[in-house]
Amino acid sequence: MEFEVNYLAVLVAAIVQFVVGMAWYSPMLFGKVWMKEMGFTEKDMKAAKSKGMMKEMVIALVMGLVMAYVLSHVTWMAGEVLGSADWMRGLTTGFWMWLGFVGTVFVHGALWEQKSWRLVAINASHWLVALLAMGAVIGAWV
Repeated sequence: MEFEVNYLAVLVAAIVQFVVGMAWYSPMLFGKVWMKEMGFTEKDMKAAKSKGMMKEMVIALVMGLVMAYVLSHVTWMAGEVLGSADWMRGLTTGFWMWLGFVGTVFVHGALWEQKSWRLVAINASHWLVALLAMGAVIGAWV
């Protein structure tokens, strides 16, 4: 089987993932609770912002591109096996990838790294929403 990448879909999906993360960890959604669970203060956050976070943001975007590329490949393969690929197939693929590979890893964070279940829920649900959105974007363009 020959796999053709829709690079525009991969790019848009990576940007969507990035925007979901920015919103998820903003003070309007879960940012304040996340800070508390991480043990960060407003002073810590201001110091991080003043230090500059461009390097971290670029790395996060590159990782989003890698994730979107892999999700694109898996969504395409699911479409080949099941006969079609559309936004719903992408959404479903995003869910199964989250359940099998992402959600399970976050549970280990609570078990072995002594992270709070509240923090695990915030972080894991962020990736659930991000992968669902990425999958829908990719599936629509596969």
